[in-house]
Amino acid sequence: QQLDFLEDERSFNTTEIERKVTAPDSNRKVIEELKTYAIEHEAKYGRFPKTLIFATNDLPHTSHADQLVNLCREVFGRGESFVQKITGSPTVDRPLKRIREFRNRPNPAIVVTVDMLSTGVDIPDLEFIVFLRPVKSRILFEQMLGRGTRKGENHPDKSHFTVFDCFDGTLLEYFREASAFTAEAPE
Repeated sequence: QQLDFLEDERSFNTTEIERKVTAPDSNRKVIEELKTYAIEHEAKYGRFPKTLIFATNDLPHTSHADQLVNLCREVFGRGESFVQKITGSPTVDRPLKRIREFRNRPNPAIVVTVDMLSTGVDIPDLEFIVFLRPVKSRILFEQMLGRGTRKGENHPDKSHFTVFDCFDGTLLEYFREASAFTAEAPE
């Protein structure tokens, strides 16, 4: 099995990547592009795709997660309850309740997290996963991708999920060899 020969940790210069990834102009372009795909999905399937965005950090005063929440609220223009942050930060009130709301209710439709929803959380109707953070661990990457693999509950017609690799496709390409997931090439 070729997985036995691959390292579990990918090495790259995270500070340089984080600087590029957390740049407000880059994030705005990503969120505007995401909106294009979400609107297409909504027109085709009659529902907005449940979307999970993985941010780089949720640090006080420089929170990438907060920046993304604000950008999504501005770009999508559907109100505060439409986009929520769910992280382990003390600024997030009752995260488990928020996770249940994300799972069971129409809003929030978009959730920004860092690591909190990467494992052990079942959101069956999740259709978009956005990587706006570097991922070094093969195991973590598989767990993050796994959030989209559940069969739809409220939307049993869910046939697939879409991954937005905001690193020019390099995350998917690198981990294609390092994981058991199969993925269709993007169109």
